[in-house]
Amino acid sequence: MSASFLFVFIFTLIALVLLFFAVVLNNLNAKDIVFSFTALCAAFLMFTLNTVLSLKDEITAEVIPIEITLHNMIADIHSLSIQKSAFFVFNREEVSKEINLNKYFKVGALNNKNMEDENFFSFSIESREQSNAAIKDISKFLHIGIIGEMLSKNPDWEIFKNKKTFRGSERYSFNASGEHAGKNIFITKNELDKILGLTSFTFNKHHSMAKGLTLPPDTVVKVKDNILFIENPFLELQFSTEINYNVSHFPPENIMNFMDGNFSNTSYMSVNLMIRARFKKERFGSREMQNYKKWVEHITKDFKTAFEFKSLEK
Repeated sequence: MSASFLFVFIFTLIALVLLFFAVVLNNLNAKDIVFSFTALCAAFLMFTLNTVLSLKDEITAEVIPIEITLHNMIADIHSLSIQKSAFFVFNREEVSKEINLNKYFKVGALNNKNMEDENFFSFSIESREQSNAAIKDISKFLHIGIIGEMLSKNPDWEIFKNKKTFRGSERYSFNASGEHAGKNIFITKNELDKILGLTSFTFNKHHSMAKGLTLPPDTVVKVKDNILFIENPFLELQFSTEINYNVSHFPPENIMNFMDGNFSNTSYMSVNLMIRARFKKERFGSREMQNYKKWVEHITKDFKTAFEFKSLEK
């Protein structure tokens, strides 16, 4: 339970105690006052129990399997879908300069013949420090993609309210500047660069995106322990990463290539992007909560479309 909730309950309890000593204790023969105070205490107890027992966090979780590729020093999201992340398609080279995943790979033995090939890499982690650094960098790589996708497709959290359909295609209108954010909070691209700690690649240099993100009131965006948080009084969103340290040299859509010994000079790494949404119990009964649930559902669907590996058959 939040500090504000506890403060209100404790303040009310103290008020009841003071009321008892100041009024009721001096008028014990006044049955109406004693009865009214007893009813007041019973109502407070009932309200407290209903609040504690009825209001609960609602948690949803989505795991998005992602294939990260490394080819010619360039990291990318691998998918054969035409709906693959356009952000990575157009920015993968610049993002790869910001996040140098190549340093975790080394030339490996080809086809178990102890023959080194300059195009054949294996994931090389030789210490706990290197492992922690790899998790940090791969998480940052995906965090850049998450914010990039939001700036490109969902810069306004209320965008789902403004959907129009023309000739079978969905079209959205959205706020793109701080001047028209209203009660919402507007986080500029420059602020997002600082939050993610970007240097060589920055959102602020790319004018094709919105000027920033329009998010719900009192929203805070931060990175802590390799987890991207988007939090406000209604909701806490977490984006975390799991890494499979086994690197493949076969595209996942054609994994049986190992039978003929033909290796690809592209390295494939499987990563899970985990999206955890906690809808806070303090606002669970609010009429506005449904809007937050629709927003999370909307952006989660878009992230899944943009990042999840898909073969041509899907």
